[in-house]
Amino acid sequence: MLLCPAHTEGALPGWTGTETHPDDGGFACGTVMDFRTTEQILQSHAGLWLTP
Repeated sequence: MLLCPAHTEGALPGWTGTETHPDDGGFACGTVMDFRTTEQILQSHAGLWLTP
């Protein structure tokens, strides 16, 4: 998750997202990058939402 410095300093001190993803204007604060495959994402959602 990418957080802007204003949110990192106040809400999550020590969050590394700001350091590892410099703000170049390409992503909004709160952007989440998920590098799993489509199948892994669908399996995760199915396991969470479609099972008792």
